[in-house]
Amino acid sequence: MTMDKKEHWIDEVMERDPFNKKRSLPSSLRNKLVEIPNQFEVNVIILPRTQVWMAAAGIALLISINVFALSRKQTNVKTNVDNSLYSAYFSSSNSI
Repeated sequence: MTMDKKEHWIDEVMERDPFNKKRSLPSSLRNKLVEIPNQFEVNVIILPRTQVWMAAAGIALLISINVFALSRKQTNVKTNVDNSLYSAYFSSSNSI
């Protein structure tokens, strides 16, 4: 099949398809859909810069405290594991 035959066949199939027809929208429904965005009021709240910067500083402080706490906890866990290994190894030699 050449491209012309293929395109002609595709056009024929599309014309026979009953679901391929464009539907017209009633004007009353169209007007209702157009009016939907105009029905809602948009309230924009502008915050002062000091409040925005204070919120950003608070978030940064919270993140840094969490990172510090996690690093301390990992160090303590590693120390506890090391201590328990040493105590288990040397406990048998202490009893000698």
